Amino acid sequence: MKFDSLITRFPEWLPYIATLYYIDFFFILPRAIFILGKPVATLGIIIFTILWTIHSIALYYKKETNRKIHLVVINIDFALRFPFVINLIFFNKNQILWYDAFFFMLNIITLITALFTIYMLTDKRVKANYS
Repeated sequence: MKFDSLITRFPEWLPYIATLYYIDFFFILPRAIFILGKPVATLGIIIFTILWTIHSIALYYKKETNRKIHLVVINIDFALRFPFVINLIFFNKNQILWYDAFFFMLNIITLITALFTIYMLTDKRVKANYS
């Protein structure tokens, strides 16, 4: 009974879960500046932020296209995040700094929510809520 209420309420929570990925933009920004330069990286982050905001709003209105887009994005993000977690757990020989611990916890939280979201977005009862 409680799981059924979770399934029916999940589409209402998804836009709020999707805001967790805004932190990715702050995580990617220093690397993008190093690779692309400040103007291009800043413009890219602004464009991604605007697109993700539009995407989160469309998730709120339960658009089927955005459900599929979100599944693709979180699958790719999961594949990119998981090696960082494995690297910190098994291959880190140095002392862990505060920002490494912060990003490790952020990655763990995001990976857990991604697995849960992938499971929920592929459920037939949740898919029926999107048009």
